[in-house]
Amino acid sequence: MEIVKPVFQSKSKRYQFIRYCTVGTLAAGIHYGVYYLLQEYEMTNLNIAYTIGYVTSFICNFFLTSYFTFRSNPSLKRALGFGGSHLVNYLIHMGLFNLFLYLNVDQEIAPLCVLAVAVPTNFLMLRFVRRNRLLIKSQNRLSGYYFLPKSAGISPHTLVSHLRIRVV
Repeated sequence: MEIVKPVFQSKSKRYQFIRYCTVGTLAAGIHYGVYYLLQEYEMTNLNIAYTIGYVTSFICNFFLTSYFTFRSNPSLKRALGFGGSHLVNYLIHMGLFNLFLYLNVDQEIAPLCVLAVAVPTNFLMLRFVRRNRLLIKSQNRLSGYYFLPKSAGISPHTLVSHLRIRVV
């Protein structure tokens, strides 16, 4: 709940959240629309149709998110960050899409099933990453570890485990 609460604290944040949801819904509609047209007219195989739909919606999503949601100018750096964050999401989508097709879900319904599973999964993953990033930051302050050179030979997992034991 602590992640959602700051979104609704100010009027401008609420409107930004509404714009974010609007852009996400529009991007999902574009993705499904492109996929539907390609598979309906058998222009390509289903995985390629799904990927073309995903890429088309990704491009629209990036520009709409930049201009409309956050009212900022798109840049190469932002595009690369946006793309990197969507790479894992794309892999989840493709895995689920093929799983639903394997389970004999109708090819017109399968993308909707993917969205029903992938959207909450992506939200939970982002929430997990954000919470752990905040946990690591707070533990670093409490334990006195501010910087740890790579030459120290300690993996991030070991460091987090060590800090948790030490703080708790």
